[in-house]
Amino acid sequence: MRDENISYDEIIHELNISKATLRNWVKLGHLKTTSKNNIERASFEKFRGEVIGNGKLVARANKTQQSRSLVSQFKLPAWEVLIALSSDALTQLALQYEAELAHNQRNIKGVYYTPQSIARETLAGLGELGGKTFLDPCCGIGNFLLAAIDAGFSPADIYGFDIDTDALLIAKARVFKKSGLILENIQYVDYLQSSPPIPANPDYIFTNPPWGVKMPAKEKARLAKKYGLPKSADSSAIFAAAILEHLNENGTAGLLLPEAFFNIAAYREVRRKILGNKIVAIKDYGRAFAGLLTKAQAIVFSKQAPEKDNQITCDFDGVNYRRNQNDFANNPNQIFNFYCNEKDVKIIKHLFGQPHKTLASTAKWALGIVTGDNKTHILNAPIEGAVPIYRGNDITPNGIIEPSNWIEPNFEKLQQTAPVAIYNSNEKIAYRFISSNLCFGYDDAKRLFLNSANILIPDPKLGISTANLTKLLNTKLLGWIFAKIFNTPKILRGDLESLPLFIEQFVVAGFEENEAFYDALGVIIDGNGGYEIAAIFN
Repeated sequence: MRDENISYDEIIHELNISKATLRNWVKLGHLKTTSKNNIERASFEKFRGEVIGNGKLVARANKTQQSRSLVSQFKLPAWEVLIALSSDALTQLALQYEAELAHNQRNIKGVYYTPQSIARETLAGLGELGGKTFLDPCCGIGNFLLAAIDAGFSPADIYGFDIDTDALLIAKARVFKKSGLILENIQYVDYLQSSPPIPANPDYIFTNPPWGVKMPAKEKARLAKKYGLPKSADSSAIFAAAILEHLNENGTAGLLLPEAFFNIAAYREVRRKILGNKIVAIKDYGRAFAGLLTKAQAIVFSKQAPEKDNQITCDFDGVNYRRNQNDFANNPNQIFNFYCNEKDVKIIKHLFGQPHKTLASTAKWALGIVTGDNKTHILNAPIEGAVPIYRGNDITPNGIIEPSNWIEPNFEKLQQTAPVAIYNSNEKIAYRFISSNLCFGYDDAKRLFLNSANILIPDPKLGISTANLTKLLNTKLLGWIFAKIFNTPKILRGDLESLPLFIEQFVVAGFEENEAFYDALGVIIDGNGGYEIAAIFN
């Protein structure tokens, strides 16, 4: 007779979901618990059949299950056939494999193969390479390996690792086609698990490590601890730290990474590690991967102590300039804001030198409401007992617009809420969470907000009213500073806490962003949407 209960672990394994997701379903009443870590089987089977099939609750689980399948549809030719193909035909085969792999594996494996042009450019200008060893620990179909041959490495000194046997076979065939050599150095190796790495301490490591790969929590925590990173570290950060550790002294590494690596607080520790070495260059490649919104950005660094005023070659939006490495070390969270040029850096340093306060330890913070199922809980028209609820897009610098959604204020049925006292504050500031620009709204009507907006309540000791602080936060100047330092599509609390609040100057200017405000700060508008330091301060 079948057990009337089913364990958490069984459900997690069957649906390929996290324990947090399962707990949310329990909290929302979708599943009935019978004892600790056990669910009534009948409620699970009903939920699986009726709710999962019709809703969005496990869209990510279904997507993940689909993504776990290997590229079974793609049948590689035998080795003899591969090496008999022309170079063009082999390149086309590699591209076809890449496209099929991207469709099946990206979400769970974090696989984004480097375009050949980027691989060649990243390896350009390395100098004399005779006798130097080269490694791509995530070589895929071999684009960096081919670029290494073009750069001047001896094929015998080139190593390529991966955990995809089909990709390795393609890489080995492409290298054979280019060099006439069958390299045994291209082999199946799990770089993060290999001990010791082969070859030990290569002179050059260039790669595009997996981004956001899904791995078991315990394994991820173990690797993060091994390389001195927080347990929440992304796979690309773990690879970067491992590469830095394995690289030969005075060796050079080049990594193609997601934009978040350079400016999100979660990557702070790995940035600190890199800052202990000489950064050579950073370049933005924009949206280099089809179907991926995040930008790809490359960094090249040498495993040696940086000079006191090491100058980094930066390239952003096709504009080249130099940045002092110390600028990054002195930024909040050691952000690598290489998209900010020397002129802008000088202005930012000047502004931070003016009297200011910050929101660090001077505000209460809260997230907007997470319903767990907006389709069920959010109404498009008012009914008896329902109250207005506002989205991030309802917040404008000129005020909070009329509501278009309502909700029944039965908070215990919702997935996540702040304390009710926060929403019922006489005054608070709401701001868009998903936005590339700062946008704050003053609320004195005890409004509710969805999680596309967040909330802050300033401490009176800041010396400015909540309404006037909202105006200050909406100034073009603070928006400009935020964009030049953080440049993120999400407005994060930690970033806002680092923003300089020029309260004294705003009071002098009558709480307006006017000439008096700029005069008090010693800056003028330059006509290009930026700022210059006033002559009297130069």
